[in-house]
Amino acid sequence: MRRSLSVAAGPTLPDVLTEIARRAADEFADRIAYDVDDGTSISYAELDRAADEVAAALTERGVGIGSVVALVLPSTIDYLVLYLGVARVGG
Repeated sequence: MRRSLSVAAGPTLPDVLTEIARRAADEFADRIAYDVDDGTSISYAELDRAADEVAAALTERGVGIGSVVALVLPSTIDYLVLYLGVARVGG
């Protein structure tokens, strides 16, 4: 006999990630959110703006809640921005 777990409706992981990133952008705007060994970095405010731009571009292309999006990239600033952008559209 299979059992199913009942999970109360609540915020989704994309919702939580988006909220955390927005709060960080508000609270720590100019602080470095991510830096790479080559000296490249992105601040929380820049990350927030870039993720919004990605989310808008994805939405224009029909990506939304429930869409499946694969990100095949190394762990770079681009990956972080794209991942957060996808989360913002609910993918």
